[in-house]
Amino acid sequence: MRKTIFLLFFLSGFYNAKSQKLWNLQECIERASVSNLSVIDQRLNSKLSDYAKIQSQLALIPSLNLYSSQVHNFGRSIDPLTNDFTIENVRSNNFSLVSSVTLFSGFQKLNLIKKKKIDSQEGLANIERTINDISISVSNSFLQVLFAKELLQISKEQLQVSVLQVSRIKKMVEYGALAVGNLLEVESQMYAEELQLINSQNELEAAYLNIKQLLEINDNNHFEIKVPQILIPDSINLPSTDDIYSYALTFFPQIKSASLKLSSSKKDLLIAKGARSPSILLNSSIGTGFSDARFDILTGLKTPFDIQIEDNFSQSITLSLNIPIYNEWQVNNSVQQAKIGVMKYENLLAQEKNQLRKEIEQARANVLAAEKQFSFAKKSAESFRESFRYFEQKYNLGIIDTYEYNDAKIKLNKAESELVRAKYDFVFKLKIIDFYMGKKLTL
Repeated sequence: MRKTIFLLFFLSGFYNAKSQKLWNLQECIERASVSNLSVIDQRLNSKLSDYAKIQSQLALIPSLNLYSSQVHNFGRSIDPLTNDFTIENVRSNNFSLVSSVTLFSGFQKLNLIKKKKIDSQEGLANIERTINDISISVSNSFLQVLFAKELLQISKEQLQVSVLQVSRIKKMVEYGALAVGNLLEVESQMYAEELQLINSQNELEAAYLNIKQLLEINDNNHFEIKVPQILIPDSINLPSTDDIYSYALTFFPQIKSASLKLSSSKKDLLIAKGARSPSILLNSSIGTGFSDARFDILTGLKTPFDIQIEDNFSQSITLSLNIPIYNEWQVNNSVQQAKIGVMKYENLLAQEKNQLRKEIEQARANVLAAEKQFSFAKKSAESFRESFRYFEQKYNLGIIDTYEYNDAKIKLNKAESELVRAKYDFVFKLKIIDFYMGKKLTL
């Protein structure tokens, strides 16, 4: 008996320890939106898309590069700066500054910039999609903690009733009013409820572990959720499937992402077609050099470095036109592949829309089913409460035996547990409808 009382006291206080913070659902979702590794991965992908967008814009700016070289020629060779034959070892230096810009290439660069902008927007939609998925998981886990807490409380209350009953029966056995068998039967029921209490505690710990992992909180850190007041509506007025679907289409990230993929693929097609157009490039360069094989004719001495650098200074401007005629059918193949890409993403968008509608249809049906289950569970629990009170009175008067009393108590326990399960299932499925309607997931 002392062991049972201690177990009740210990488990009652296990999750009532004071903590610096109680987390509500919105705070949990915000934490997961920042700390969850899947969200972080999508944010990194989005940054890569941003850098690719910037790079596509910078590609419009002319390039500028500085080159230098030092060459050693041995034996008979042509001096690269004097163009004279020599049999001496020659060391020469060359310096040049080269700039190049594409003036026209079938608008490929402009279309690439547009594509990268779309890809960057898609990256944001993918972040939003991942956050939505995490938010649903966190909401479900949060409700699982609340569910486990209520089951634990029910288990405590059931065990407390059994402890009091054992105490009463024990006194009656000591006075000779009841046989020892009655005491053994109620004690066995109490021990079964002790085990159920421990199981309920384990389920609560598992639920806490699950939500902490979603929030990337170390299991060694204390974490406690704030129990909200959950009001179950007496009746619900669900929007039609068409209304929910029409609204979800306007903001759902899955649809945004698929639409942006399609737009990006269309830019790929324009880029591929652009390769059929002539391209015009402008190149300019300045350069100079030095050779130790150059001598002053009058003095017979090597021409100094600074004089050669000045004398050998040159400039050039080149305007080139490239007209594609035949390149192993690569351009046509690229165009055909890009067309298939457009069709592929058109199909993906249709699939996403179809999947969204199916999910909404299922979510709406789930709410209606959960409402019926919750309504039945309420009536069932109330009925078993009344039944148990009746059996308890008869048991206290000695009209029925312990077996009948325990059977009524077990049925009540099951009904209470089913009511809690049905309540949180109903709440979660209502929140899914709110989610499709663009509402925040809060309790």
